[in-house]
Amino acid sequence: MITVVFWGDYRLARSSDLVADSLDMLADVLAYSVSLYAVVGRGLAEKEKAALLNGSLQLLLGVSAFLQTK
Repeated sequence: MITVVFWGDYRLARSSDLVADSLDMLADVLAYSVSLYAVVGRGLAEKEKAALLNGSLQLLLGVSAFLQTK
C-alpha cells in the first residue's frame, strides 16, 4: 500500500527519491516473502533458488530505479 502512495507522490512531485524509496520497500516485501517461503520446510535446492530470485529482484528494481531518473 505504501508503495502505491509513494508512486502517486512521485507522479506529483517528480522525485526520484520517492521512486527509490518505494522500490526499496517493494523489494523488501518481495525478498521477505520469497525467503519465508524457502525457509519453511524446504530443501537446500529451494533455498538456493530463492536466493537467486531475491538477488535478481534486487537487481531488477535497482536498474528500474536508475532508469526512472533518466
